[in-house]
Amino acid sequence: MMSQSMKVVIRVLLACSFFQLAACSVVYSVNPVGENPVQLDAQQWDGDWRGTEGVMKIKVKDAEAGILQVAWIEDMELQQFDVYLMESNGWQFFNVKDEEDENDASDGYVWGRIRYHENTILLWDPDIRKFRSLVRDGTLPGEARKSGKDKQNESDVVLEKLTQAHLLLITSEEKGVLFDWDEPLVLLKISD
Repeated sequence: MMSQSMKVVIRVLLACSFFQLAACSVVYSVNPVGENPVQLDAQQWDGDWRGTEGVMKIKVKDAEAGILQVAWIEDMELQQFDVYLMESNGWQFFNVKDEEDENDASDGYVWGRIRYHENTILLWDPDIRKFRSLVRDGTLPGEARKSGKDKQNESDVVLEKLTQAHLLLITSEEKGVLFDWDEPLVLLKISD
């Protein structure tokens, strides 16, 4: 049986595990991040994948639209969600619709960078501090939300629609490394 932490981890394709589990902040986007859907090859993606917290099944749902379906069993019930893979400037991004809070549809998508290489998936979280700074100074469109009883604590960042120029800024690293390169999440394919 998967732990509660596994449910949270899988909820965002394991990519946001570190800050979700630590109750830290998340970078959302109102739209999927990327310009074009990734063309998927079912032979690469379909199968059982193992991360640090457990095993999940990944299946190509729509190869042309870049949609994966991720599923796992928790408490004898099937859990699943769709992952939208988009690309821009040679980078690929995963996008997962955030449906944790049904009363707050404004969060949009949890997202990050993804790379498939030889039966391994690498995922990187956006660096919340750097994205918060880029939103605050107007470089990227969006808002840095406040949380807590007195609304004094900075919390999540919600990016508005990103243009081609915004995506180029993110992928060029002109403003520095905007992802947590030090701790990628690694998924290993264990069977087809």
